[in-house]
Amino acid sequence: MNRSRALSRLSCVFAFLGVPSLVHAQQAVFVGDSTNDKIWRLEDTNHDGDLNDVGETTAFFDPALGGFALQLGVGVSTAPDGTVYVSDTGEDVVYAFRDLNGDLDANDVGEARIHFDGRAGANADGVLMNSANSIYFDSSDGSVWVANAASGVVGSVDEIYRLRDLNADGDCNDLGEAARYWTAPAGLGSDYVPVAVIRDPSGTVLFVDDHTTPTGTAGGVFALTDLNADGDAQDAGEYTPYFVPPVAAAQTWSIDRDAAGWYYMNDQTQDVIWRFKDLNADGDAQDTGEFSIWYSAGVASIQWDVAVADDGTVYTCEQSPVKRVWSMKDLDANGVIGAGELTESYNATISATVIGNLRGIALGSDPFVGTTYCFGDGAGTACPCANNSAVGDKVGCLSSLGTGGKLRAIGAATVGSDTIKLQGSQVPNGPGLYFQGTVQLNAGNGVVFGDGLRCAGGSIIRLAVISGVANASQYPRIGIDQPVSVQGFCAPGDVRHYQLWYRDSDPVFCSAAVFNLTNALTLTWN
Repeated sequence: MNRSRALSRLSCVFAFLGVPSLVHAQQAVFVGDSTNDKIWRLEDTNHDGDLNDVGETTAFFDPALGGFALQLGVGVSTAPDGTVYVSDTGEDVVYAFRDLNGDLDANDVGEARIHFDGRAGANADGVLMNSANSIYFDSSDGSVWVANAASGVVGSVDEIYRLRDLNADGDCNDLGEAARYWTAPAGLGSDYVPVAVIRDPSGTVLFVDDHTTPTGTAGGVFALTDLNADGDAQDAGEYTPYFVPPVAAAQTWSIDRDAAGWYYMNDQTQDVIWRFKDLNADGDAQDTGEFSIWYSAGVASIQWDVAVADDGTVYTCEQSPVKRVWSMKDLDANGVIGAGELTESYNATISATVIGNLRGIALGSDPFVGTTYCFGDGAGTACPCANNSAVGDKVGCLSSLGTGGKLRAIGAATVGSDTIKLQGSQVPNGPGLYFQGTVQLNAGNGVVFGDGLRCAGGSIIRLAVISGVANASQYPRIGIDQPVSVQGFCAPGDVRHYQLWYRDSDPVFCSAAVFNLTNALTLTWN
């Protein structure tokens, strides 16, 4: 029996037995490490369900390479364009990191900048940001929201800031760009500890307070609503409790929201994650059925931050008893994380890379460019021996590895300053041909070729034969190959299609052929 059919039958057995699948839609995971003073990028590149293998945890920003000091990067948030915002409570700044050349880090020239400088005299609004905790990028208008805890420093106040780059100069240090959206009442500032902030689609800003307030309200989530549209939430009735856990001494720390509008918050005292939502539109989430303990660690645990993926998977970074990242998904939709719904994604005791203090966590899209097409999932042309890949994986037909070959591109498709890198992965080790075509075959559905589908056709240019190592390869190789646009004779305005044709010599797999192909990719050259 070939491997694809074996895998198919095994999947059927699992389904029959009711065994849930914990294969989540993978996004890049960014973690702030306040011990090693780095921002890490984690990705399950070999699709084995964890982030512990060699090369899966890399330094997205390392101050030794990136040109800026990083002391206590505790808050992490991502933007759709790939920018990673980090609040540094040691340097008292908010950084913006962006991978411009597609090498999966922000350590190169021009990839790191100070988005906001909260040190004395460094910004025109006179904001003294002594202890920026969690931050939130608001994709609706590009604002960055900051929860600042004064920590008793003279001149610094417990506040929620809204940062906007109004003049598009790359920072928020100019007059009017750092707004004090909410300031703790005078004389009582030291009794508030804003540690996290988020803005919901209605415009209400929620922030997490980690301390009992002067009014006697325990720590929890508070709503800030600009009722009179004057640009802040300082007026009467604009600050209200939203969700205060019904337990004593809750130490609340983080917040994120899923696509259905449910919020998730870590509680370090109760060692749980709360889930809550205002179902009856009365302005809070305190009513029956509006809140619950969604996940319980069951042991003493320090969990700093949560982040919700596009598919509803919730990630949390834990510092104690083990440095790790958990991912969890409520597969049976019963409102509680139970057996089979929790995955240890990263564990510092077994990982190839040790992260120190996992303080902040955020999810981001990979910086891929171009348009992928011609997937071996059976939606278009069927794979030659029912070796279809899973719908949604966006890869080629299955190989003898049990996975479909994947082709992606990173960089800039600009003739004259071409930084495009074609990256093939999930392929058997051995030779593979990167090639370029001028048309999409069979209206983009491809034609059967060997154990897979050939999707790029027309005038073909062979870019290079490159051997895969660790089931992956890349064109061009640094210092060896010409840029894609040079080797492919591309001009501005050209639309070109790319694919990796690779050797798969397993004698009992699929057809008599000993080769397969990845999905295809289209690039438009500027």
